[in-house]
Amino acid sequence: DRDVTGVQTCALPISGKKDKFILAYRMHQITHINATQSSSAIIALALCLDALLMITILVLLIGFPEKLSGFLGFAFSCTFLVAMFATKMLLDLSTYLTECSAEFTKSFLQNDFTLSMAQRRALKASPPLVLKIGPFAVISRDTFPFLMSEIVVSQTVDILVGLQQTG
Repeated sequence: DRDVTGVQTCALPISGKKDKFILAYRMHQITHINATQSSSAIIALALCLDALLMITILVLLIGFPEKLSGFLGFAFSCTFLVAMFATKMLLDLSTYLTECSAEFTKSFLQNDFTLSMAQRRALKASPPLVLKIGPFAVISRDTFPFLMSEIVVSQTVDILVGLQQTG
């Protein structure tokens, strides 16, 4: 299609409210995808630093309790709990965002019988919004249990066992 000025325009004409809504939804998704792709390294780094903080605190609390004062033990325990709950809440929020995005498209396709074929194709082509953790992984329901069990707890145990063997 070409408009009056001769500049190439979108092949699908935007005429009704649904077309405008689908276009706005797709534009929002594209913006979100670009933002999450550029921030995936930052998200991975933040999770890595969070895990490192929790490992360090657990090693201090379990490995060296006699060298910590009561106040420091309490402060480290509180810091660990805050870091753990904040991580859980933020990972749950990002998973909720992904699930809502997927459900929105499914619901729209199943419940609106007045969509044209072009509108249906545009919605089906819309991937759900996901938050990436680096180039190969996305945040899902399994991210928090994996982070806590496979990274934090296993690394803490490895460090404590290593300290016991050397000391």
